[in-house]
Amino acid sequence: MKNFMVFVVFYTAIVSTCLADTASPHEIIRDWSRGSTLSMFIDSVDGFDETWLTEIAHTSSGRQYLMFQKLNGDSNTCTPNASESDIRTNVWQFNGQSIQMVEWCLKYSDSDTYYLNAAIKTDDGESWVHDLFTKSEWVEVKQGNESKVRISAKGFSKNWLEAGGNAL
Repeated sequence: MKNFMVFVVFYTAIVSTCLADTASPHEIIRDWSRGSTLSMFIDSVDGFDETWLTEIAHTSSGRQYLMFQKLNGDSNTCTPNASESDIRTNVWQFNGQSIQMVEWCLKYSDSDTYYLNAAIKTDDGESWVHDLFTKSEWVEVKQGNESKVRISAKGFSKNWLEAGGNAL
């Protein structure tokens, strides 16, 4: 009986761990253990599959920030700008809170398709989203009227600190 109980506890732990990483059948999650997250399509107005990459990045002046990329190697995830330096503003929702974002469209180096890059526009928005990732297990992000995705926050705080912070 004792061995049976050990097996049940072990089996339950394994199943719980596996289910925690797959919140729905259309979602594949990689947490921050590799320095960035990777989330697959949940809901898109356009109806095409998407992959969302969220990573900690640094500006050329050394400021640390969160960057969001909406990827689909086979088709565009944004409308190409007149030039790569064109930046658009949009409002996204993070767990229901509206946050101002800047968006720009970049071309894949090995194809003729484009992908969306985005970052938080304001210091207040950045602080709010940082706190959200620090205090939550999951963050639901809605890109304007386009897409909605859940992003793992597991391991975010550790990676944010290890990324070095803002350069002095």
